[in-house]
Amino acid sequence: PLEMFRKVSHVYGKRSAASVSSERIFMEAVKSSSAGEEKDPFSAPKECFSQADIAAIVDDDEVCTQKSENPSRPETPVRTPSEAAARPKSVATPLARSVSSPARSQPKTPRETLRKLKTESDPSPRPKTVRFNQEAPRVKRERTDPPTTHRHTTAEPSEEQGPPCSAQEAFESRESGKYLQIADDLQFCIDGLGPSQSLNVRTLSLFKMAKECLDLDARMYIRAHNLLPGILAALKDAHLHHTFGLSAAAFLYFLAKDTLSADTDSITVPVLADLARPTSACNAPPTTASKQHERMATQIRTLFTGKQLLSQYPKLMPHQMAMEAIAAVLGQQGNRAGFRSELRVTGLLDAIVDSLESLCCPAGSGKMDTATLASTEAMLRVVQSAVFKDEANQNHLVHSRDSHAVDVLIDLISHLSSQLASVEPASNDRAAPTLVAECLFGAVRVLLGLTHNNEAACARVCRATEFVKTTLSLCTGDRFPSEGRHDGIVLVVSLFVNLVEHSEENRTLVVSACGPASWQLLLGLYATGADEACDTTNAEETSKSIIATYAAVLLCFLCKDHPTNRAALSAAQPAGHFSSMAHHVAQFEAYRHSAGISTGSDLENVIRLLVSYDAGVA
Repeated sequence: PLEMFRKVSHVYGKRSAASVSSERIFMEAVKSSSAGEEKDPFSAPKECFSQADIAAIVDDDEVCTQKSENPSRPETPVRTPSEAAARPKSVATPLARSVSSPARSQPKTPRETLRKLKTESDPSPRPKTVRFNQEAPRVKRERTDPPTTHRHTTAEPSEEQGPPCSAQEAFESRESGKYLQIADDLQFCIDGLGPSQSLNVRTLSLFKMAKECLDLDARMYIRAHNLLPGILAALKDAHLHHTFGLSAAAFLYFLAKDTLSADTDSITVPVLADLARPTSACNAPPTTASKQHERMATQIRTLFTGKQLLSQYPKLMPHQMAMEAIAAVLGQQGNRAGFRSELRVTGLLDAIVDSLESLCCPAGSGKMDTATLASTEAMLRVVQSAVFKDEANQNHLVHSRDSHAVDVLIDLISHLSSQLASVEPASNDRAAPTLVAECLFGAVRVLLGLTHNNEAACARVCRATEFVKTTLSLCTGDRFPSEGRHDGIVLVVSLFVNLVEHSEENRTLVVSACGPASWQLLLGLYATGADEACDTTNAEETSKSIIATYAAVLLCFLCKDHPTNRAALSAAQPAGHFSSMAHHVAQFEAYRHSAGISTGSDLENVIRLLVSYDAGVA
């Protein structure tokens, strides 16, 4: 019966709505019978089209067919379902019983209804039937709107405009291109450092690498990809050639400017130590310098244009750059124990001491120029950082070669003191009081580090009676420049505190070397700021108060366990003066505590001793 329905009801390749409805009814009956239900195959479904709807659908098909056969015939108007219901029933008789469907506010058109019936009845794909009245396929209209500027645009770019991208994509593209360029340039330079290359090629490659390292991204790339060990291996002979050593020193100088480099800085010490020795061959100007070498040296110095280093060293040499690089690394925060130990192991500390010795022997024989003073100040900064809270380096310099380092520092301080006294304050010379004073302060800081809790170094210094006398006299008058007077007095007084704090013999030596004038000098320093209080709003008053506190501490330790010195000091001041000193030191301790500076128990011990002096207990 199903095949019969399909053959009879097919009209010009299209089944009518009635046949489709009957076919669906039949299929539902077959499904119901297979499920064990008995149902009339031709019974009306619960939801079906009314007779009027089916008649309208059939009529519409007839109209389409007639139109295709006779195009000149005027079109028959399409009847609505109500008009089609008014026609005689003999025109279209349904094959099955119909049940009126519920009324719809907006009935669907016959074509939409037929299309829905076809889809529900036969979901399998079928070949498309050629229709004479079928609509032409729609052509997608091309966009004529202007291109959008939205970030996530998906429009295809034109060949002239180029591929559009977002701001983030552009940034990532630029960064990626810069990263690849840095990688290519550095790899090219590394290939030029190979042992098979000539010295000129190696020098030029290293110069270009130093120029690349002016950029932080290049330095980060070298560290991130662990390229530094291979580069350093190619620089083992840099100290043997002037221009090659100059390029190597410039490269390591720029590399040392990174603060997060503690894990790799220690491996650079052997190369830096060879370059930093003034006696190395790279630090001697070439005797037969060609124009090519002179041009290369000039280009290397142009890397430091506008930097302070070039103003300090007009003729920049490898040992000067290497020493500045070492000082920069040691001046950074972090654990530099490995770097400091390498300075001792490679012998650089001893080499620096020998270099300082050559600058001041014999004492007072000549004045240092600007470059020499700058180089001296850099070497002193290196030694100061190397011995700071490093007992191994401290003991090495104090005990090796019969305290040779202590003797050199004593001579250097004496030499700089005499040069500072001979420089006129109004002088326009660049080796003016400020630069000389900076070197002098550096030498005192190094000696201050060597004498910290070290009896051997303190005894060595106190036996140099002339040095003790001249150094303490620096605190009088205007021996220091006005901008450095506070630092100079505090450093000198702190050095003498180290000398006499733990040794009764040293107290006797200091007082005997300075004579009775020492009491008047120290009491004068204390009296200058005794009535001043530490105030953050007044720098001058704070400076005087701090100097008075250090003078009180030195007077306290000079009288500790020494009745003779205590009697001499008591005779030079009114009664109860020790208690006033104790009060001033207590105020200073409170000031430091409020500023968040830890003072420890040293000042508390000083206060207790000063109070006991007036009570006659100590």
